[in-house]
Amino acid sequence: MVNKIFCLKKKEQSKSLKEPPFQGNLGIFIYKNICEESWILWIETQIKIINEYKLDLSKNKNKKTLYKQMIQFLNLPQNIINRK
Repeated sequence: MVNKIFCLKKKEQSKSLKEPPFQGNLGIFIYKNICEESWILWIETQIKIINEYKLDLSKNKNKKTLYKQMIQFLNLPQNIINRK
């Protein structure tokens, strides 16, 4: 059985992810609101962003930059990072 969710990126019902992409509230929110297809597109886009901006993800400022790009790309609420 395929689970379907309303994807915030595609604005339609689509196949859900198999599991949260990472731990914590953000991972759970993405699992419940972003479809598999949109997540795959984000992963591909993320690689391009990391390379284009030469992001060193061991630095917090670069992680924040990538999170901001993810929020924008996936149409997530702007305050999602600060939610508990």
